[in-house]
Amino acid sequence: MTISDARRAALLMEVHRAIEEAASQAAELLARVSAEPNLAYPPNAGLDATARSVLTQAPSRPEAVAAIRKVVAAAAAAPLLHLFALMDGVAEPDDWQGEWPPVDLADATDDDPARPMLHDELFESYWSWVAKRDDVGWRLDSADEPALPDPRCSANAGDGQR
Repeated sequence: MTISDARRAALLMEVHRAIEEAASQAAELLARVSAEPNLAYPPNAGLDATARSVLTQAPSRPEAVAAIRKVVAAAAAAPLLHLFALMDGVAEPDDWQGEWPPVDLADATDDDPARPMLHDELFESYWSWVAKRDDVGWRLDSADEPALPDPRCSANAGDGQR
């Protein structure tokens, strides 16, 4: 059974709300309206003293806050749009071999203890992503050295990578 129209609509409305909230919080942070960043991604994403110092130099005019909000909202929406395209089967992961069929969202029950929890797996799979991706000269996380993937994470199972 696929997800109901009402739940799909509620899910999409919540995604839009969350994008706007994240964009507003980021814009206010960059414009020094809020004091201390509370970064939720990636795991251990602390800002060092140099990064905090640079953020204090950001413009704080209302026009700058509005522009930053729009840029951050677009950045927050882009990976969600890609996720939905993957789920719709109109895009495929870069390194996927074979056909990528659509994925259905379906109502689930709490009776299945083995049901994956994607909000947990997002953070757990981050270290596998860091180990896999090309070195682009910068990192989102604050780790000095690449961390070993969590072997409990299903996305890491058997990949044998650092």
